[in-house]
Amino acid sequence: MKITTNKTQLTEKQEDSVYSIVQSLFENKFTSDFWHFSFEGNRLNLKSMNTECVFEVHSSKGEFNILIDLNENNKGLKSTIKVIKL
Repeated sequence: MKITTNKTQLTEKQEDSVYSIVQSLFENKFTSDFWHFSFEGNRLNLKSMNTECVFEVHSSKGEFNILIDLNENNKGLKSTIKVIKL
């Protein structure tokens, strides 16, 4: 059985752009006191059928996963950001 995935390969510029959007939002809404902020990869969001990027954050306020959908040009959609406290 062959398993297919929807894994979009982002260019460095696209990844940096999405990273910048997510980091800025996190700093404005939560805290700028974090020691780990990383892009973990992407996956298919089964609700929206868009590619979704996953970020991991460790901060003074706790640990979080941040999810953001990409549009067809692989740009982050701010309206789709979800912050999940772990």
